[in-house]
Amino acid sequence: MIYSDLNSRVYFFKWVNLLRFKNNYIDKIKNYTKDNNLTYFIDTMGCAMNENDSNKYAGILESMGFVKGISELESNFILFNTCTIRENAENTLFGRLGALKNKRKTQNNTYIAVAGCMTQQEHIVKKIKESYPYTDIVFGTNGVQSFPEKIYNTIIKKEKKYEYIETESEIIEDVPIVFNDQYKATVSIIYGCNNFCTYCIVPYVRGRERSRIKEDILTDINNFADRGYKEITLLGQNVNSYGKDLNYEYTFSKLLQDIEKIDRNRNNTFYVSSS
Repeated sequence: MIYSDLNSRVYFFKWVNLLRFKNNYIDKIKNYTKDNNLTYFIDTMGCAMNENDSNKYAGILESMGFVKGISELESNFILFNTCTIRENAENTLFGRLGALKNKRKTQNNTYIAVAGCMTQQEHIVKKIKESYPYTDIVFGTNGVQSFPEKIYNTIIKKEKKYEYIETESEIIEDVPIVFNDQYKATVSIIYGCNNFCTYCIVPYVRGRERSRIKEDILTDINNFADRGYKEITLLGQNVNSYGKDLNYEYTFSKLLQDIEKIDRNRNNTFYVSSS
């Protein structure tokens, strides 16, 4: 199938991604989670981008019928969203996994998942598989599109999944998201980094720079403003590079100008965060 213009190609791939993301897994599991009163708990380590990813995982889980739990020991589905910048983060994760061993083996409807930058490293995935085999799901920073399927396969089919995902995966849109603050929201505008600084592992675990198209960003901001969020933070590992990888001329400064037009009609404040 050949598309003659950029917009046609962009929206075709968005449609394909949406099918991959939903694929009825959310509806398939919803009755089971509600009938069994399943709860979830997410422990987020690291930067604002990880926090944003966790908000998406929470949105997916709640759309599947899960209710937010109080703690990892009192919840059914426990997700660790990891950071790999400091060695202490690795030690923290392995300690927490070890502490959940008895709960996982003795309590029905207990599931453990590990995601994030740490699991973009193959040796970490291998260690979890060998040393903590009771972990049910392991996936990297770009696994959101298959997260509903992983949950379904784990809970309904009783399958385990350990997955190493390449960093340059496509951007998935239309993912449900929930925020812990009723007034503050975050919007990712670019993923990855091209700088490859000597001291930084981000390009290796988050991939090369990939900008979201402006229409999706502005739609998110409009929706969050309509829902009453007053502070909206724009996220990216390197926000100043926004737009450089797009196939049309559109820069970060132009994005801010378009956002300002939204702000004129509402009492909103916008922040920029480079994680």
